[in-house]
Parts: sequence; C-alpha cells; structure tokens
Amino acid sequence: MLGVVVASVFFAASASAATTTLGKAGGLKYVRAQGSVAAAGMVPTSAVAQARCGASEWRTTGGGVALVGSARGSYLSQGSDSTHSWYGTGWHLAQPARTLSTFGVCSKNAAISHHVHIESIPQAPPTSFGSATIDCAPGHVLGGGTLATAGDSDRFINTTNPRDSGADANAIPDDGWQTYMTLLNGTGVSLLVYDICRNGPAPSYPQVKRNVDDKHALSVKARCTSGHVAGGGVYETGNPLTAHVASTRPIDTGDKDHIPDDGWSGTVFNDTGITQAVTVTAICIG
Repeated sequence: MLGVVVASVFFAASASAATTTLGKAGGLKYVRAQGSVAAAGMVPTSAVAQARCGASEWRTTGGGVALVGSARGSYLSQGSDSTHSWYGTGWHLAQPARTLSTFGVCSKNAAISHHVHIESIPQAPPTSFGSATIDCAPGHVLGGGTLATAGDSDRFINTTNPRDSGADANAIPDDGWQTYMTLLNGTGVSLLVYDICRNGPAPSYPQVKRNVDDKHALSVKARCTSGHVAGGGVYETGNPLTAHVASTRPIDTGDKDHIPDDGWSGTVFNDTGITQAVTVTAICIG
C-alpha cells in the first residue's frame, strides 16, 4: 500500500502533455509525451511528462526518458511504471529551455505482471545514495524503472537496468530490475524500483558495453537482432554520487517504419575522476 500512496503523490505532479502514438510493431505500441524544462542558471528547473498507453487493455512493458541538452548538466530523476502509462522526470542546470521526452512501450498481453518494491535511503545528504532490486517470480523481465520520494531536482538516477539475480545457472539479466539513485536533499526518503514481467518464452537481452572517460558523456546503443524492443536500461560503474543518466529510451535505427522498436539507447555523464564502464541492455521480444 505504501508504494501505491507514494507513487500517487509524485505522479500527481505530472505535466498534462498529450501522448503521441509513434507506431505499432509486433503487437507492441510505442507512445511518447513531451514537456519543456525551463531555462536554468545555477538554480535547477524540472519537468514531468506522462506517456499513456491508451485504452485499458493496453499495459506497459517498459518505458524510457530522455532530456535534450548537455549531458553534464542534464539529469533524470524518475522513470516509473503506472501499469497503463509511464512517467518521466528530468531537470537541468545552466542551460536554455530543453525538451523532456517520456516513452512508453505497451502491450495487450494478459501474461504481463507489474510489481514494485520499496527501500529507504538511510544516509543524510550530501553523500546519500540508495539501491534497490526486485525480481520476477516467475517469468522474465520485460522492463523496469525507478522513483524516489524527494523533490524533482533533489535526486538523480545513476543506474536503471535489468539484472541477473544469480539464482539460476545462467548470467542472463532476465530475472528482475535494479536501480541506484543519488539523493541531494531530503531525509526519510523512500526508493521505489519497478519491474514488469512476462510468463512464457524468454526475451533476448543484447548488451553493448563501452568505456566513458572522466568528465565526458557517452551514448551507447544496443540493437535487437530480431523482434522488437519491449524495454531496456543503462548501467554505469563507479560512484553513484558522481555519475548520472541523461537518457534511457527505445530507438529507431533507421528502417523505413520510423518506429522506435529496434533497440535501446542510454546516455551517461561520468564525473567520478576515472574511466568507467557503461552497459546498455535492450530487451527484445517476438
């Protein structure tokens, strides 16, 4: 019940931007809502956008968020599931007005289930971060996300990605979801992690790993070799306090349909002092 109450409080702040259907492929529908993050100096500004699946039989399999602008000063602080829609929050510093895009991937498949788990972030700022995991029981993970109960610009996402729990014999990240969230201000904060699971055939989980130098941004793309992308995520090594995600989203790789069903893209900024590794995972079905 706490998860429902907490989520409702933060979802209520969402912008009322219209949702656009970008197309359908392989039984999946891809939707997007956009908002504007106002120009900012050294005082951050933020925006929230909700991408709706539409009619009640459509439910999310995953979702993403992307904030246009310099990745150094662009942060995501929410990418979370609400069963029939996806919520995204972003904020920035020292930039002109920029566009925030929230993406939802939706399906009518009745074998899909939605779950949320809550952890606390116990440390006090300015050295706070929390981590949380949730596993499918049973089934395979299609997508996931995260939210913390602090102000929009009082938190940022370091990692949101599918995971291998270690409970089975393989190392495929099909078991659940994990997140790392940094807290800049606030106490008594809860960290929510979501996963979306499906019984039946296992998806494929193509991954691409690259190194990102200190004080640099990097975008990494993982492509589906078959089928269509249902969800995806990004993982960055190093100290969660000094590395953040600026984009995690489904992509079109240039085929003629222009639907973002071909893979997943993640953009990060590394301020840890040393080179770090970034892994982007696409979750592909069909």
